[in-house]
Amino acid sequence: MRSSPPGGTTETSQRAFLVVSRGVTSEVVDLLPGAEFTAGRGAGCDLSIDDAGLPETALHLSWDGESFRARAARGAVLHWNGKPFGGDTLLDSGDELALGRTRITVGVAAPAVLGPRRALPHDAFVARLTEELARAARVHRPTALVMLRVGQRAGEINELAAETFRAGDLISSFSPNEPEFLLADTDAETAAVVVRRLLERAGEHAYAGIADSIEAGETPERLLWSARRALHEAVERDVALVFGTRAGRELEDVWIAEDPVFRTIEEKLDALSRRGESVLFYGEPNVGKCTAARRLMAKSGVVPELAASFSCGALGDGASLDLAFGTEDAPGGALLAARSPLVLLEDVHELRPRAQRRLLAAMDAAGRFKRYLSTSPRSLLELVDRGTFDPALAARLAEVEVELPPLRVRAADVLPLALRFAEMSGARRPRLSAGAIARLRSYAWPGNVLELRNAMERAVLLARGGEILGEHLPADPLSEDHGRLREHVGGVERDTIIRALADANYNQTHAARRLGISRRALIYKMEKYGLKPPPGYARR
Repeated sequence: MRSSPPGGTTETSQRAFLVVSRGVTSEVVDLLPGAEFTAGRGAGCDLSIDDAGLPETALHLSWDGESFRARAARGAVLHWNGKPFGGDTLLDSGDELALGRTRITVGVAAPAVLGPRRALPHDAFVARLTEELARAARVHRPTALVMLRVGQRAGEINELAAETFRAGDLISSFSPNEPEFLLADTDAETAAVVVRRLLERAGEHAYAGIADSIEAGETPERLLWSARRALHEAVERDVALVFGTRAGRELEDVWIAEDPVFRTIEEKLDALSRRGESVLFYGEPNVGKCTAARRLMAKSGVVPELAASFSCGALGDGASLDLAFGTEDAPGGALLAARSPLVLLEDVHELRPRAQRRLLAAMDAAGRFKRYLSTSPRSLLELVDRGTFDPALAARLAEVEVELPPLRVRAADVLPLALRFAEMSGARRPRLSAGAIARLRSYAWPGNVLELRNAMERAVLLARGGEILGEHLPADPLSEDHGRLREHVGGVERDTIIRALADANYNQTHAARRLGISRRALIYKMEKYGLKPPPGYARR
């Protein structure tokens, strides 16, 4: 994103943002006054869209501190509030631009209001955590997640946190006696200084688990998992505070393949276990790529715990890389020394160019006596086309590529997985109400299997040994047609519009003014969601 020169942003400027939605996922992008945001097929765009029908740069979008301006490239097929758009125009807050299956909604954050801070519901907390992690990744700053267990003093601790935390820190509850906090721009060590003061106030039998996005993972599901595991360890060891680490084998592999989509993966693993090619497993975060790799190991007669395993994202270019793959003068390192014929390379896409060359040299030193299983969110062939991965290394690692499907297309696996995770979370004979079953089946699970596991752990705590209800599970399923604008625009967009219309007696001009959008944008969104005045309504 190209920004204005220093001095272009003032403290009094309203803060603008973009909500970018792609299918079931969405993210929030801050837009500074004077900055230009670009979208298109080109790799140099702020938003790269894989659509052959788009120009290299299809859209230029800017914010001058008071208004948005959108400029479409010649020949670009775009839509503005549902209608074809070309040329150059001003946008109102709430307007929506569509580039194929990608939608961009522009908005202006409401000014901060001084007053008592309220705790967010858990679902809203996770949504804000998702946004904060995206922002933290852009500015290369850590975000800390804190999970506490404080007995009957959770309310008091939340009140103390509300009084002492900074404006950007968030407060919520994972379960009745387990507060959760998000500390923006804070690493785990710094968060611990704050948390220890809270633990002192909570007294005996108060415990904390802390994880940050640098050490534990960049997705909300990984960060939650790491902080929860750290909290459990603190309770088991009876120590006040434990730091979380990046998830590994402690995820306890769970493999259920009742759905036909996943049974085909099981059949592929059976076939590959009788062959010798190196295999790349790719797909969305938390779909079970490492689990599939370890299952292939077991089917091939190799005990997964004895196989050599490398977390490529943690290697960098220094001593860790030398230890793993050797030096330029003496390639090999731990990879060459490993006795196992199978080597697991997790997140191989995160290897920097130097590390890629070093891995290739280590593989040459090891000869053809080893077989490599790798994981990545994308096909290595796609990364080669983008110029971010060495073609020779990709050819060696991805002799066979297996794409793991997301949980949302494995409908028959959701309930069996949910019950298994409930048992692993302490429920002896988990029972699901009809509402819980409906919620499990309708929710899109954008965080895939790990999100389901985190959700079932929370549901078991909320159910307290009884039946798990729909209200104990995540709400607001995301889809292409019914996304939600995060907390910045007041929660679920459709419900917000309904309330504004009701408060304004269905006067569209007044409702649009309440929402801070144009009447044109409101009419478009009413049509989009099928919102009509109630029967018997007459304009007054």
